[in-house]
Amino acid sequence: MAVDLALHLLRRFTYGSTIELLAEVRATGAGAWFEQQLDHLALPDVECDAILASHPSFGWGQLRDIREVTSVRQALAAPTPPPLSVFQAAKRNVNYVRRMTSTRQVFETMVEFWSDHFNINDAVSKGGGLLNAYGLDWEVSVVRAGALSSFGSLLRSVVYHPAMIVWLDGEYSQKSKPNENFARELLELYTVTPSGGYTQTDIEQAAKLFSGLRGPVQGQALTDRSTISTMYRVNDQTFIDTRQQNYGTFRVMQWSATATQPAEIVKAIDSLVAYLAAHPSTARSVATKLARRFVADQPSEALVSHLASEFTASSGDIRQVLRRLTAHQEFYASVGRKTKRPTEDVISLTRALKMTPDPTRFNVAGRADNLASVNWGFDSLHFRLGHQHTRWPLPDGYPDTDDYWNDSASHVARWYAHQVLVGTSANSLAGVSGAKWSELLPASATISAAAIVDALTARLYQDTIPPASRQAVIEAVSQGRPTVTSANRDTTCNLAAFLLVSLPEWVQR
Repeated sequence: MAVDLALHLLRRFTYGSTIELLAEVRATGAGAWFEQQLDHLALPDVECDAILASHPSFGWGQLRDIREVTSVRQALAAPTPPPLSVFQAAKRNVNYVRRMTSTRQVFETMVEFWSDHFNINDAVSKGGGLLNAYGLDWEVSVVRAGALSSFGSLLRSVVYHPAMIVWLDGEYSQKSKPNENFARELLELYTVTPSGGYTQTDIEQAAKLFSGLRGPVQGQALTDRSTISTMYRVNDQTFIDTRQQNYGTFRVMQWSATATQPAEIVKAIDSLVAYLAAHPSTARSVATKLARRFVADQPSEALVSHLASEFTASSGDIRQVLRRLTAHQEFYASVGRKTKRPTEDVISLTRALKMTPDPTRFNVAGRADNLASVNWGFDSLHFRLGHQHTRWPLPDGYPDTDDYWNDSASHVARWYAHQVLVGTSANSLAGVSGAKWSELLPASATISAAAIVDALTARLYQDTIPPASRQAVIEAVSQGRPTVTSANRDTTCNLAAFLLVSLPEWVQR
């Protein structure tokens, strides 16, 4: 594939390029556009905000407090409150809307990146359902708040958030038997990785340090822990259970600290987080993941070292590392070397064809009661694709290499999704507006199979495709539509679009 920097940047750092966005980036300049994207809060997001304001369920997916969730559940009771999974579905829907319509595309790609790095499957009913509720605030207070900040501040918010505490069993940790799950993943997945040289003893020491961390409430009665005398408040959401907290001297790798009271435990945790965030092995781990996500499945040692050095020099400044990544020669040379994961596949299709969520269709495939209002068929497509937001069952996040996603089962599922979206079922099965071909095709477009294929290639790919692929699509369209007329033009466009996005070239990033 030829190197077109603007198009390459959009293929890697958005959920799909469009003709209109590509023209904007070329007019602005690729570097200037990327810099604007890194200051995401300064970017207006009118269309996305309007869609999120158009249906109450989008608000349910952005609740911040377990008490709010409880209140909304009671208000929706008909005749019993809906399960907490309704709110996870609403949260996923909010993410799909943002990926599909937001102007803050680089930010959204980084939200997904960190959602995988610090993966929490909040649909799991851990903690008597507490994880379901905590996962909503996790999305807002941790991942979205820190996606373009510094790694150290992001890691600190991860350590103290009740969603992580429940997800990796911190609520069950005891002074006499500290639960090691979070300590192990902190070292193995989130920071230094095994290459950092930590030992089982280091895991045990970290587990002792974290043994008292708890969320804001306990039990099915949601007893507020601020009312319990043995709970030490760390912040509004996190407490230390002084009955279960270990004290003394803690040693993890080359770090150590002594704590004899809760306030000192907080200082020790902050110190350990800072040590791990600044560790050279953490720099390499994060650099490798970023390079794998945005450059190639097997990034070079030179690129990883370059990004790791920048990570260290900038004290983990995520924006600065991304600047260096996009300026590196290996980024330029990586055109077409990544495979779209399923979410990128289907959302890039909706973006190219200007499909938008249709909240009036959210209940078509659902139930007739209040649960139906969050049953968006678009999420069901992602379920079939095995790529729903925050539904990966393990702490390591969705795979990010071609060998996992590029197989027959994945492609059959993708083709089904394509058929829904560019067939006659977009409204009813996917809950999105169908393609408006009269608006998408050039006004001067000739009504012929070849002309339609070329026009849709330009809109979907913003590029040409190999002659053999083009000819194969034209011949397939011509077999079904020997003569294209104004009466069958739209169905011809549906068929041509389906074939074009089912080519091998479509999944290249």
